[in-house]
Amino acid sequence: MFWCGDVACQSLVRFGLMELSKIQERIGDSYLVLPGFISLEEVEKLRSPFLTCCKDLEVVPDDGIVFNSRGVHQHIPSSILMCTKLKQVIALLGEPCVPSYSYIRSYGHLAELRPHADRASCEISITVHLGGDQEWSFLIDTVDGTAHRVNLNPGDAILFDGINFPHCRENPYGGVSYEQLFLHYVFAEGDYTSHMFEPPGKKIVGEKKDGYGLAVDITCGCGGEENHRG
Repeated sequence: MFWCGDVACQSLVRFGLMELSKIQERIGDSYLVLPGFISLEEVEKLRSPFLTCCKDLEVVPDDGIVFNSRGVHQHIPSSILMCTKLKQVIALLGEPCVPSYSYIRSYGHLAELRPHADRASCEISITVHLGGDQEWSFLIDTVDGTAHRVNLNPGDAILFDGINFPHCRENPYGGVSYEQLFLHYVFAEGDYTSHMFEPPGKKIVGEKKDGYGLAVDITCGCGGEENHRG
């Protein structure tokens, strides 16, 4: 049983209702901790400019998904990192993968990430901790049906199967600011290849542009926003 607050989610794997996913087959469970996934220098290059831009709602809008949070879908510096890390992800999983999308978010005071499963574009999810003024535990169900609690240092990451395993953050955030980067991939020969190279959403930040064109803010390289739970 997976508990977060007053909400319970049960792993289908525990009750034999689903086959093992590719991620489970390769890492043996629902998640894998990746210490030092990016350097502290890389953390600073991502976090500081993004926080500066977060002060202006016209540049980085309210997230619209998580209370008191701001985020950017296909944030350009994050997407560059997503592509740079592709070779490492392929080595970890032993099978060709392709990028789907990146997302960067700053959670504010009392932000709450409730138990949820992710959409198809998040077949392979990596959440990277960029910093915060308090610890905020990541909770995820596992193959045996128990919930695991994980805390990360800046630069550390978790690779996880967010489609098949409920996950959340423990309680509303008690601090002022907590930043997280999400890198998403799909298997090149899997069930979700139609979700590779996801375009930015139609709502564009920083300049007006029609369709799915990527708008770039010259201050922090922010692109359009899109629905993302985390």
